[in-house]
Amino acid sequence: MNKEKKESKSTISIPMVKTHENEVNEMERIISCVDHYETLGLTRYDKNDAILLKKEYKKKAMLVHPDKNMGNPLASESFKKVQFAYEILSDSIKKRDYDDHLRNQDSKTLFHKSASSSRQATSDYFSDESRRIHCTKCDLMHIWDCSQYHQAKDGDGWV
Repeated sequence: MNKEKKESKSTISIPMVKTHENEVNEMERIISCVDHYETLGLTRYDKNDAILLKKEYKKKAMLVHPDKNMGNPLASESFKKVQFAYEILSDSIKKRDYDDHLRNQDSKTLFHKSASSSRQATSDYFSDESRRIHCTKCDLMHIWDCSQYHQAKDGDGWV
């Protein structure tokens, strides 16, 4: 007698860990952050000591760790972002360079806002009414230059 072994295919399933709402919110917040300070929940340019930095890093890393949040695609990305932020802010040279970069960005943004607001103020200052002049040829009011055609008279010249 020939016995055949029937092999049953067993599928290995990875248990899905239920992700809490606050963890998902934190992952979304971290991904949407624009700088490393915001990522770790610190204030920019303040004297943040190494103990506080490490504490905030550990808290955020534990909250969004991919092993803790299996099956959530945001977990890996937000964890990497937290790691990179900690790597930059914990190294004094990298932190100094990063702070200089942020200051340059801030000054450029401030300059552009200032320039655009001054252009707006200038255009408001020179409204149509303020640019009206009295035309000596036709005795009407025109905006700076008379756009009507007038015959030249004796003594008129090019200006």
